[in-house]
Amino acid sequence: MGKRAGALVLLGDLCKGMVAAGVGLASGSRGVAAACGLAAVVGHVLPATRRFRGGKGVATAAGVTLVLLPVAGVVLSLVWVAVAKVGKTASVASIVVAVALPAAAAVDGRPLGEVLAFAACGVLVVVRHRSNIDRLLRGEEPTLERTGDADTPSG
Repeated sequence: MGKRAGALVLLGDLCKGMVAAGVGLASGSRGVAAACGLAAVVGHVLPATRRFRGGKGVATAAGVTLVLLPVAGVVLSLVWVAVAKVGKTASVASIVVAVALPAAAAVDGRPLGEVLAFAACGVLVVVRHRSNIDRLLRGEEPTLERTGDADTPSG
């Protein structure tokens, strides 16, 4: 559907995570904010209204991260861009950032409950990328390089 539609979906998913974490913060508790953020990611990847078939959770988790760990969120966004640029694969960049997410929370000095919430988000993102991992292992994962109209990044 094109880059504009993709950008709008990215923005909507990012906002979904940001609003969920923001509502939790408004309750006065970072723990509630982490739980709300995790719930948003779970709801995104396993939506009951779509027979539990949802997205990969990357942008929603990024929104949560930008609210609860703003510096780490920006750093991880830059890591995503760098890995995607070097590896030319959105899925690899998404997996790398998902794995780094709980470490970023720990380095930020967040309590164990928050680190575990970010770890759960990371695990969900990696699990949702299982088909991408299979394609990567077979050498069939689409790249971000434009090859005519077949540019279909998956991440």
